[in-house]
Amino acid sequence: MVLNRSLGQYIPRESIIHFLDPRVKLFCVVVFMPLAFILQDYYKISALTFLLLLMLRAGQIPLRYYWQGLKPFIWLLCIIALLQILFIQGQVLLDLGLINISREGMDQAGSFMWRILLVLFLAQWLTFTTTLSDLTKGLEYLLNPLKRIGLPVHELVMIMTIALSFFPILLQEGERIHKAQLSRGADIKNAPWRHKWRIMVSLLVPLFLQSVNRATTLAEAMEIRGYRGGQGRTRLKELRLGSWDYIATLLILITSLSLIFFPGA
Repeated sequence: MVLNRSLGQYIPRESIIHFLDPRVKLFCVVVFMPLAFILQDYYKISALTFLLLLMLRAGQIPLRYYWQGLKPFIWLLCIIALLQILFIQGQVLLDLGLINISREGMDQAGSFMWRILLVLFLAQWLTFTTTLSDLTKGLEYLLNPLKRIGLPVHELVMIMTIALSFFPILLQEGERIHKAQLSRGADIKNAPWRHKWRIMVSLLVPLFLQSVNRATTLAEAMEIRGYRGGQGRTRLKELRLGSWDYIATLLILITSLSLIFFPGA
């Protein structure tokens, strides 16, 4: 069974990106994601896109995995882009009577799609090249200062990590249930519209029940092993920054400041 690579899955490779400290990769994502929306000059957005492509190449993850991970979001992105094309006013390119397609709407829709794709690629780049355990440790290290105001950092990071780990599992379970239904003659693609919702319910109900069972089993296992949050917990391997980590952090800072403060075209 061939599964789509999705958000939350780790793909092992012997690349420099995989060996970087998770805190550095988290810092890169936290810096570059806002830049995707802050930058207004198309040359700067193009430079950020080129930099992201270099990062994807350095991670040695085939681009088809990133496109496969985008499939659940394509329809939502297309709908939002279509709404912008149809309802943003400006210089009219095509008059359809009640609805006009404007140049500004086309520009806005294209810019929106471009920026959202950058964000989604960055998120996948992080999860494809970082194990969940490293991601958990990196997040907890970065959010440690929030403990001073009483925020349960360890518990919040644990919830986020479990949610990410459950995402690919749910996709696998959904595909397995779907194939089981296909073997019984339930073809959702060729079924009439009035029957499709029944097939979808028959898919979602067992998927929901299996998710609840998995969550219950996980909670019982954590309780049996004496899990009590972050109190008194130690780590087998502590995170330590190496020379490549410092170089990567410096490059991130220089690049982000250059994109922000250098004058555009």
